[in-house]
Amino acid sequence: MKKFIFAFSVLLVFAVLQGCGDDPITPNPPPTLQGIFILHEGTFGNPQSYDYSFVNLSNDSVIPDVFRAANGYSLNSFPDGMVLYRDNFLYVTAQGTYLGQGTIYKINSDNNQLISSRNFGRNPYSLVITDNKIYVSNIAGSHVSVMDNNFNSINDSVPTGPNPSDMIYARGFVFVAKASYTTEKSLALINTVNNTVSKIFFSSTPVSVAENTGGIYVSSFSGKKLYVIDSSNTLSDSVTLNISESAIGEIVSGKSGELFITGYDTSLYSAKRVYKFNTISRQIDGSFNIQFTGTDDVYGISYDRIGNRLYITNSKGGAVDSELRVYATDGSLIKTYNTKGRFSKRVSLKY
Repeated sequence: MKKFIFAFSVLLVFAVLQGCGDDPITPNPPPTLQGIFILHEGTFGNPQSYDYSFVNLSNDSVIPDVFRAANGYSLNSFPDGMVLYRDNFLYVTAQGTYLGQGTIYKINSDNNQLISSRNFGRNPYSLVITDNKIYVSNIAGSHVSVMDNNFNSINDSVPTGPNPSDMIYARGFVFVAKASYTTEKSLALINTVNNTVSKIFFSSTPVSVAENTGGIYVSSFSGKKLYVIDSSNTLSDSVTLNISESAIGEIVSGKSGELFITGYDTSLYSAKRVYKFNTISRQIDGSFNIQFTGTDDVYGISYDRIGNRLYITNSKGGAVDSELRVYATDGSLIKTYNTKGRFSKRVSLKY
């Protein structure tokens, strides 16, 4: 279930998995105040693990199984995408059974009760929302699905090349990265006006993309290069990262001039380090040091632009509950939470 490689093999082996086969419980929705939603990918054979937790920042308590408590059943299997939209609606995507349809959910972020859902796609993975349109990558397919905020279809099959994964919206385009095991090493650019697609090809797989000062930045997995796309959507430059890990994985944008980049160990299928990269000097900050050993890893990473903090989920190998670690942007650890879920990945903040 590691993000770039292992998730595909788990779904392949357990193709018969169903996500909603657990016994219903009496809904008892916890109130949602200011805090942090944490989405759990969950574990095979445990449908109740497909859920999210909520950190109540007023007292630092962690509330588990929030969706199930509010609705009486769990999410579909392997939920991997989460966006909190305008602080009102929580959108979640779940992959479902391998090579089959998954599910997208629209949830009231105040009481966590389901507003609507739709089964669609081929293992829907991540999503972005712009101009009241939802773009969802189908990681076991070769396309992105587009729908409106009420799940009415706009275009069920925008062709991106195989295994689209994480995405960002910037400059009128949705930039679509690929899973590391894909057969086509391309970044797809979807024009959000007409959903036409152009592509940029690389020598190694572009697995993540972020926007910051100087352009759009793309991480090439085994190539350990950070590519730069300029304002005309042309590949303009590249920087080779001299890191000890065998690949670079997810990148997220920090404040102006800063990127956070994960160093990925392909032999362990784990991200083991986070680097801070200065987009102006094109150098790695040598004083920044976030490292993980043993079963600890960087399973998910996100940046809080308002609080100027870095959020990292640590799967701890999945044998026990994950952690959410909160860091200052100098790499110092501020706080650690037990997420009360397995393989926690996505984080969304409610202010």
